[in-house]
Amino acid sequence: ATQPIMVERAMYWSAGGVEVTFLKEDGSQLIRAYSMDPKSRRVILAHELLPNQGFSTTVKSQLPVAVERSMYWPAGGVAKADGHNSIGMSRLSTEWYLAEGYNSINTYQYETYLTLVNPHDDEVVANVFFLKEDGTTLPYRRIMPARSRQTIQTNILIPAGGFSTHVTATQPIMVERAMYWSAGG
Repeated sequence: ATQPIMVERAMYWSAGGVEVTFLKEDGSQLIRAYSMDPKSRRVILAHELLPNQGFSTTVKSQLPVAVERSMYWPAGGVAKADGHNSIGMSRLSTEWYLAEGYNSINTYQYETYLTLVNPHDDEVVANVFFLKEDGTTLPYRRIMPARSRQTIQTNILIPAGGFSTHVTATQPIMVERAMYWSAGG
């Protein structure tokens, strides 16, 4: 060429991204965006963002991702002596069945908690039916504010004994059961 020309090389890549929304018990939210490289793992330390608070988490991504929640707690001077893990769920429902629940007040104290999340912009009514081992049913109703997470501490309603749980809601919600126990210290 007899004339000077300009040459440019263009590069494009996509690291992907996820939007994480923490839905707190008071109905407020904390939203964070995180980049994700392909075939990578990302740990979000929620206790640093929301210390001493109950919350549920919604994760949105342009591409499919696997999400799990791990919880750890100290005992006997060991920082992570115990814990549990739960996979994320991809669908909401207006009806949930939970086969196991148990509360006791003996040496090995058992406590069952139900956590419910309403991701909608409107209030949701959750009707909870505890199916007790003696064949009776204990109904309980919880009004859930918009975009909130609620906890039902079942040992207040059923101090001792086993039960199953049936939850129906006026809009699709997410329900989870968590059980904790003390091994005598």
